[in-house]
Amino acid sequence: MHIGTRKSGTTSLQGLLRGSSAALAEQSVALRATPHGMTEVIADLVSGRRELQEEAVGRLVRVLKLGPERQIISLEALAELPQWLASQIVAAIQGLGYEVKVLITARHWGLAIPSEWQQTVKERGTATLQEYIAATRHGSPGEPGFWACHYLPDIVSRWSERTDDVVVIATPSPPVDGLGIVDLFCAEVGIDPSTLSKAPGEAVANRSLSLGQAEMVRRLNLELSRRQVPKRPFYRKAVRGWIVRESLMADSGRTPVRLPAEAAPWCVEVTRRQLVELRRSGVRIVGDEADLVCPEDLAVGPVEPNDRDVLDVALGAMAELAIQRWKTVAERDLAVGRPEKRSTRVRRLRTAVRRRIL
Repeated sequence: MHIGTRKSGTTSLQGLLRGSSAALAEQSVALRATPHGMTEVIADLVSGRRELQEEAVGRLVRVLKLGPERQIISLEALAELPQWLASQIVAAIQGLGYEVKVLITARHWGLAIPSEWQQTVKERGTATLQEYIAATRHGSPGEPGFWACHYLPDIVSRWSERTDDVVVIATPSPPVDGLGIVDLFCAEVGIDPSTLSKAPGEAVANRSLSLGQAEMVRRLNLELSRRQVPKRPFYRKAVRGWIVRESLMADSGRTPVRLPAEAAPWCVEVTRRQLVELRRSGVRIVGDEADLVCPEDLAVGPVEPNDRDVLDVALGAMAELAIQRWKTVAERDLAVGRPEKRSTRVRRLRTAVRRRIL
């Protein structure tokens, strides 16, 4: 069971596993669950309503089938579950006759905090980076939110009640000697990493947003809330799909959100303390322990974005949306037999938008 943590390379890992079912089968391994197709189960598990959580445990366990010797569940949302629920999941799987090994991938907080903030923004969050960091700094072990998802000693404690086979995998940042999170994970599961490949058309990279991009989306979230636009089903398709994925993530070359300089000393201290507690717990750590500690020479960034950068991002997103919209119109007109005139207009519009003279 790969239970997280979030923002530790899980998207790339899961993409490779999903695209390699045949190669996994040849090694007597089957991938039974990733976030794809498990949205409702995950939502019920983290809902806080005990009746929904208990029912979701049954649905999660039912994905396990007779067959390969080793079966993988990879759901990073599991890391934040309370101890009673974690124990119930492990016990249910053990009840089917399986031995349970819990894998926890983790990245130091100097990278995880800004990544989590921009992820909350992509999920319609409205807190600024400064507000998010302040809330995180005032948190403590046992509290929901970032601490529940990322404080490793607590996660280890919650998941080790029913099994002593719990492993923390330190995600290298960047990969050292060619070894990354995929190599370390495969070594623990018993998979040849060279046999893995992403499925055709699947984007393995989950590119982070820049501070200007995330701030533009945050301000958009505020405006959508002001207009009382419903979150579902609109937001996932219109904002996360069209604006974030098809426009912002395609705009490569921008610097991702970085931890502000004023938060770096605290981050160094708290991650050092976390490692001390992990060592005391006796949990096995795979990879370099130093990758769990925020480095003192961490590359830092501003806490507030430049308004000109936010405007530039917004104009670029509007241009891309206009282009995509008229591509759709052109394809529709082509289907009804009016390609020439419309395609000429589309080319002219695309050129005008790119020059930003609309």
